[in-house]
Amino acid sequence: MRYIPLTLHLVSILLWIPGVFMYPIVSFAFSLGGGGGFFSSMLGMSEKVELSVWESIKELAALEQWTVVLLISFFSLAIPLLKAGLLFYVQLKPKGAQTGSIRNGVASVSKWAMADVFAVGIIIAGLSSFESGASIKAQTEAGFYFFASYVLLSTLSAQLTLRASKYS
Repeated sequence: MRYIPLTLHLVSILLWIPGVFMYPIVSFAFSLGGGGGFFSSMLGMSEKVELSVWESIKELAALEQWTVVLLISFFSLAIPLLKAGLLFYVQLKPKGAQTGSIRNGVASVSKWAMADVFAVGIIIAGLSSFESGASIKAQTEAGFYFFASYVLLSTLSAQLTLRASKYS
């Protein structure tokens, strides 16, 4: 039973890596000509931008958008890495080691993990709410689903780990 949370945790990390570094999390398609259609695509005036979380951080840093860089880095990189380290410690702790404060840390950090997924969802919902003739379309991409899967499996792993460590 001890290996189920650890296995879920390892799988969640394997989902986090492509979700942040390898696949775009969102794509934006926009047309410079207003409604898009035949003429703007014929004239090459439409463009599709696909960005992974890591690419987004680099682009925003190049634009010196430091507050946004800090927030995205915090929720997409720092929180998952901190949670992974704490969770691995609790899961692989030596016999008899006290982990009460670390378990509390895992529980606290876990609450912040879904913030990034919700933020992307809100951005996409906002951009998709334009009228049908809008020149911007947003769509979730594979990275979003990898990251969301990471969050769900990591949360499940944390809950199982915390429950098991409470009784051991």
